[in-house]
Amino acid sequence: MAIVEPEPARDVIFTRLMESIGQLHQDLDRVELWLGALDCFQTPVPDYQPSDRHLLPERREVARRGS
Repeated sequence: MAIVEPEPARDVIFTRLMESIGQLHQDLDRVELWLGALDCFQTPVPDYQPSDRHLLPERREVARRGS
């Protein structure tokens, strides 16, 4: 049976620090995403002006007659 030596404290601290920095990067990415979403919700929705230019020809005629 082989004896396993524990990792030096410096290596453990370094590993944990790198894991924490990686988690911080993920958290910052998430914050950036939510700030972008929040920014979109703070601007008013532009007025919607429906048109018939994308309707099929027979539907376009019905839409014009109904106006």
